[in-house]
Amino acid sequence: MSYYQRENATATSFPDASVRGASLHCAFEMFAGDDDVLFVQEAARLLVPGGRVVILPLYMYTHYCAYSTPEYWGRGHSDPAAVEYVRMDTWGVLSSRKAEI
Repeated sequence: MSYYQRENATATSFPDASVRGASLHCAFEMFAGDDDVLFVQEAARLLVPGGRVVILPLYMYTHYCAYSTPEYWGRGHSDPAAVEYVRMDTWGVLSSRKAEI
């Protein structure tokens, strides 16, 4: 749809201090490498004074782990500290982190 803007969330084209609020639902765990930290830095750049970002990591687990689909599983996309599982019901997932509860 024409009103959607698709770009790298760690380096957007939005001007400094131009966003009042943003939310991530079930997305933060999909950021690879240091992209989660880079996103938080980008969000800080974008927010107006008093602005807020809500991050809802809906997927929690009993231990730190990651899911990858078969074409990426075992190829080093997941954090080495995470137990890596293969997800067989979809395709195209480099790594989806699950935080420990």
